[in-house]
Amino acid sequence: MYSVSMVRSRFIFPCLLALFVLLGFDCESVRAVQSEPIDQVRKTVEKVLSIITDESMAGPEMEAERDQKVFEVVGSRFDFREMSQRALATHWKRISGEEQDVFVNLFSRLLQNTYLKKINAYSDEGVLYKGQEIRKNKAVVETVVVKNNVEIPLIYRLKKKADQWLVYDVVIEGVSLVRNYRSQFKSIISREKYSGLLKRMEKKIEQSEEKAE
Repeated sequence: MYSVSMVRSRFIFPCLLALFVLLGFDCESVRAVQSEPIDQVRKTVEKVLSIITDESMAGPEMEAERDQKVFEVVGSRFDFREMSQRALATHWKRISGEEQDVFVNLFSRLLQNTYLKKINAYSDEGVLYKGQEIRKNKAVVETVVVKNNVEIPLIYRLKKKADQWLVYDVVIEGVSLVRNYRSQFKSIISREKYSGLLKRMEKKIEQSEEKAE
């Protein structure tokens, strides 16, 4: 199933993040297509746009609160546990349930600090929604970000859980976010073991949060 729409507005790139731009729908229209992954993506991003375009949230002194609000909205559309499991690959089953929870928390914070901090670098962009493809409980939403007359392909991979389509991977210019992290994590674990990976993630998060202060 395919649909085409175009929106020009302020664009964020979380990787979230940065991650979506959507067209506005009236309430009846949203209810009519709420099961469609492309429209659930749009609905999420409209909330994000309302935050970053809110004048009361402007300014460096509001950055931390603004980022937190954006992350909460994006977090409702991203399945960080699924992303964590796919990024950690075979190592996921080798750690306990409690350790998995710790990893999910670290990984989601890492994504937040790495990508959502770049939001303000993107504005007045255009996004072409090429469409969506649904296969059973999985879907792909294809978009093209138009930046400085350059088209950047951005693909979202989603999995249906209950009545929600949740993002479990983002492909940017042909590069899978999850696959990229999986390669990095595998390399680090082979050299420094799993404990070494956690230390690296904690350090990265700490450095990022210190810069934001």
